[in-house]
Amino acid sequence: MHRWVWDLRYPEPKSLDREYPISAIYRDTPPIPSGPVVLPGTYTVKLTVGGKTLSQPLTIKMDPRVKASTADMTQQLQIESKLADLMNRDYDALEQVRSVRTQLKNRQSGANRLSPELSQTISNLDQKAAGLDGSGGRAAARLGGGGDNLAALNSTLTALLNAVDSSDVLPTTQQVKAANELQQAVERLLGQWNELKTRDIPALNEQLRRSNVPVLNPEAASSDATTMGAAVDED
Repeated sequence: MHRWVWDLRYPEPKSLDREYPISAIYRDTPPIPSGPVVLPGTYTVKLTVGGKTLSQPLTIKMDPRVKASTADMTQQLQIESKLADLMNRDYDALEQVRSVRTQLKNRQSGANRLSPELSQTISNLDQKAAGLDGSGGRAAARLGGGGDNLAALNSTLTALLNAVDSSDVLPTTQQVKAANELQQAVERLLGQWNELKTRDIPALNEQLRRSNVPVLNPEAASSDATTMGAAVDED
């Protein structure tokens, strides 16, 4: 009685560039990038309602038109899972960077009068964070440049994930190489961001405390930073 098409994929990654494929059907096609497709096999579907859980086995079969082997599909899943994980980590770090930049702007424009030394320290930290931020976008990805910032890397990772996911085939050697290079780039930028969080931000927070100015919270989401700034301006 109730039948629907179920897109059996892992959760979609966090992407700055979400769009519909050229073959999209109005109100019937989700935006891309999508999460990795699950491999053929036996799974369990669980439905919990009113404290009761019902479960049924579910068998995923290979599309008979697909000629790729199980090993090919497994490697495709591994590459897509790696790219999705890198996108999520990159996106989360970018959110934190932009949150900190918003907080820095709020401190500079707040009602508290800052000393020239403290104001310069805030500006210096913002410049470092700006180098990690970037504008990114589809243009950078299509030009093939990963960019030396988190935003551009997210766009490039999105483009590569869409390419690997475009057909059920073994990923090319070029795609595997690109995924490894992007992993190194993400790890490097995440290392730089971690250094700012563990060294530069604590040092600035100490100066802010001495000046009776609210400290920075690098873990705050970007949406929370504006609210935090508004609260600071009222003090």
